[in-house]
Amino acid sequence: MATLTFHGATRQVTGSCYLLETAHSRVLIECGLFQGPPDVDRLNERPFPFKPRDIHAVVLSHAHLDHSGLLPRLKREGFDGKVYATTQALELLDIMLKDAAHIQEKDAEWENRRRERSGKELVAPLYTLQDAEDVLTLGEPLVYGQKTRITQDIEICLRDAGHILGSAIVELWIDADGRQKKIVFSGDLGNAATPLLRDPEIVRSADVLLLESTYGDRDHRPLPETLKEFADILAQAEHDVSIEDGRLAAAAGLPIDVARSRVMTCGNPSMSRDVRRALAARGFAPVRRNTPGQMTFENYWQNPPGAERTPAAPGAITP
Repeated sequence: MATLTFHGATRQVTGSCYLLETAHSRVLIECGLFQGPPDVDRLNERPFPFKPRDIHAVVLSHAHLDHSGLLPRLKREGFDGKVYATTQALELLDIMLKDAAHIQEKDAEWENRRRERSGKELVAPLYTLQDAEDVLTLGEPLVYGQKTRITQDIEICLRDAGHILGSAIVELWIDADGRQKKIVFSGDLGNAATPLLRDPEIVRSADVLLLESTYGDRDHRPLPETLKEFADILAQAEHDVSIEDGRLAAAAGLPIDVARSRVMTCGNPSMSRDVRRALAARGFAPVRRNTPGQMTFENYWQNPPGAERTPAAPGAITP
């Protein structure tokens, strides 16, 4: 008998973490960071509701921190299995976990300066750069469409989710009593017909389906309206803070290295042209590609390792 326990992304949309327990295996699907106001951030400090050393494997749908951001802490507290994800997701994870660790260290440093002045006990960062580097050694890259046994009684196959580079829908099969049961985790799903990403693959069968529904009650607006909103956000940021380029977009609340490279400057000339026109209409010069992180992401977009899908297996079709 298998059991599935939700340890995150319940009654909120961050901190994704699901524990699948079978007769022979304990596997985490996602190990995400809680993100939000202080009371939500504090959830990252609570003890794991399971023993990390007892987890045999972690499966990641993609590299965003709300799905991966507690992996360094999981490793530090005893996890020593494999972290399964697409090749591209692991490449992005290397950048994002190191960046997150740097932020954790700097936040703790700033807080401790304040605490020292008032004679309070010092705090430790949630995790360190060394913790991030340690867990990155556990990555096990997979290609789309490759069915892989990850424990004695669990197999997985990753399908393109069209959300960000390397994002995946997770098909998972459990061997039990001479039969297989199939669970599908959608991860975060992208839109169809976006300029830079393939459409999400279609999975036709599952015994149990876990489907993301963060925006399930909304209709997506036409692209011209989205581009106008993007330009308006930048215009407001320029009005509020006198800074430029990447830092301007960051001040506007945009994840600059991932989002700007994805939307504005990589791979799809028509999209870049549309965005430039929208920005130019509001007085912006062309966006410069001058940050190491952004250039790294662009390199992945232009020639991502292992990006080609393998032929679809029975039970799935590609658009």
